[in-house]
Amino acid sequence: MGSIQLPVYRPIDGSNADRTKTQYNIPGSPETRIAPANYAADTTNGLVRGPNPRDISNIVSSGPNSENHDPTGLSAFMYVWGQFIDHDIDHTSPSDQPIDITIPKNDQDLTPGGTIPLNRFIADANTHTAINDITGWLDASQVYGSDSKTNSTLRLPDGHMATSADSDLPIIDGAFIGGDVRTAENPDLSAIDTLFVREHNHWVDQLTQQHPHWSGEQLYQQARAIVM
Repeated sequence: MGSIQLPVYRPIDGSNADRTKTQYNIPGSPETRIAPANYAADTTNGLVRGPNPRDISNIVSSGPNSENHDPTGLSAFMYVWGQFIDHDIDHTSPSDQPIDITIPKNDQDLTPGGTIPLNRFIADANTHTAINDITGWLDASQVYGSDSKTNSTLRLPDGHMATSADSDLPIIDGAFIGGDVRTAENPDLSAIDTLFVREHNHWVDQLTQQHPHWSGEQLYQQARAIVM
């Protein structure tokens, strides 16, 4: 009998997911642009004229309809899921170019006339397309990380994901950590990340019973593949 062919698992950095473009969507790659860049006419980086973003935010989040239930019956968990998925496919770092937002004169929460500090993202010098810091695939990188250094801090030798007390996410400097730097951005994200870490560890336990001879690496990779 020949040797058993083990599955080929996806690398943590997303490489080789596309066999024809092996480095596609790895960290440091430009994000995909589906429309032409739209910058101010006098510069390649300036902002086009338009409504104040803070005005739009206030209307959406504080307007008369902001507390209405979703007409299709969706709960707030829908936004949590959307944000969780978004954190699986993109994260851009700020450049040194400020694009601060002016606080409107009728703002109810912030000092009118002041600014909300904001910098443009780091972009490719030729295409002006944002550079992605994480893998661009739906590969649960917000749970497992997009690089080996992050990944190694989140897993244990026996195949399980690391946890703190009560099977919660690991804690460093008083904050929950996960595969994405935004894990502790809000309690909802931390909660859903916790669910997926527990799901991983559930499958490690199940696989250990079914394959007691498997190594921690085999258990980890197969559980990760199931969660992905």
